[in-house]
Amino acid sequence: MNQVIGVSYVAPYVVTGKYISHRKHTCYGLTLTKADNGLDQFQTCVSQSLQDATAMVALRSVIARFRPDIVVTGTSIRTKVEHTIWAVAQKLDIRTFAMIDGWAKISDRFPQKLSTRAMPYRVGVVDQQPCGVGARQVPHAQRK
Repeated sequence: MNQVIGVSYVAPYVVTGKYISHRKHTCYGLTLTKADNGLDQFQTCVSQSLQDATAMVALRSVIARFRPDIVVTGTSIRTKVEHTIWAVAQKLDIRTFAMIDGWAKISDRFPQKLSTRAMPYRVGVVDQQPCGVGARQVPHAQRK
């Protein structure tokens, strides 16, 4: 909410740009433009660490509210979404199950060099082909 001389008002802004800044810290930003005046713009930026912390709090709140017996996820490539979900579930003592829907780029789904990332309790595959690949490339995989 904006204020002019003590009087509150709401000014509608629209997102007119997105950017990522790689300086001292990675920053995810938006350019906001006032709906009725294209010259009235400002930029806002959220650091990677704040964005990650916000995601953890939001996910923890949702998972804690539902208290599932198990959380089932996918295994996206080059993203921390699933790893964040697995970490939140682990902290709440909830088991996780990650499905690998394809055998390509297994090492990108479970990066071994990032040992600080959480891993799922169990990993499943949609067919037998990725099973052997996954058991060799997922750091803690147990083949059954």
